[in-house]
Amino acid sequence: MTGQRLISGIVLALALSGLAITALAQAQPVPVDPGAASSFMEKVLFKALDLGAVGVILVIWYFERKRATSAESIVQRYEESAKTHLEAFKEIAANYRQLATDQKDTMLLSIQVQTRLVEKLESMERNHAQ
Repeated sequence: MTGQRLISGIVLALALSGLAITALAQAQPVPVDPGAASSFMEKVLFKALDLGAVGVILVIWYFERKRATSAESIVQRYEESAKTHLEAFKEIAANYRQLATDQKDTMLLSIQVQTRLVEKLESMERNHAQ
């Protein structure tokens, strides 16, 4: 639902900006020297204004597309990073599982050795007492 509202808002904003630009285009042009533009963006805007509302819409579309492409690349890098982390966590879990198994086996062996030692000592005590 929010996506539809966002798109509706963008369409409404574009329609209003188109009306405003059309009104400005019909007004008396202000003489501006495009050679006086100091930055690239100002030159692009002067060229876009020369084309009228279509030029402004094309500039807006270009920069929006550039931003969307940038956002898509960020999402793609995030997905790759998430996959890498997932694989690393799976490997850590497998290693931990193996470590727990080894520790269990070590503890069982230790208990068996201690049990045998106690049995041997008790056997020695009985033999010594006789």
